[in-house]
Amino acid sequence: MPRLPFASGIDLIFLEGVVAILEIKTNLNSDVLKNIGENIKSVRVIQPSIGATAQMGITHNWPNKKILSSIITYEGTSFNNLSKQLNDLSSDEQPDLVLDLSKGMLIKNEGFLIPKQNDSSQYLLVNNAEEGFMFFLTFLTEITGTLSSRGVLWRNYW
Repeated sequence: MPRLPFASGIDLIFLEGVVAILEIKTNLNSDVLKNIGENIKSVRVIQPSIGATAQMGITHNWPNKKILSSIITYEGTSFNNLSKQLNDLSSDEQPDLVLDLSKGMLIKNEGFLIPKQNDSSQYLLVNNAEEGFMFFLTFLTEITGTLSSRGVLWRNYW
């Protein structure tokens, strides 16, 4: 996807070229989570101008126009508390993944990344840091490795 470089060293990247967003925080608490939720929502409300997509070797159920939203932390609150805090966020603010490199991972229970579980939990727990990291890398590889192109309707920007 094209990038527009500015003299400041910051590039403008079109939304259609974004596959994933990551929020990286050393500590994760309810105030930080609320701010992250607002950031996630600000990305999700923007409607990309994608006319078509091409994918190859699909081994997952991830929607080809959806942006993966993840939080990576090292010192987060307990998964029990974090699950409650995530449930308090609107669905537009909830991340798809929360990876705590010291504890494990929470995966949104919607059937896109792993099969949907029949319980009422909004998030599924991987209660092992190494396995959580392995899942995280697998998800990123699957999503980015199968998306070969996006056809952008550039004239919609006029």
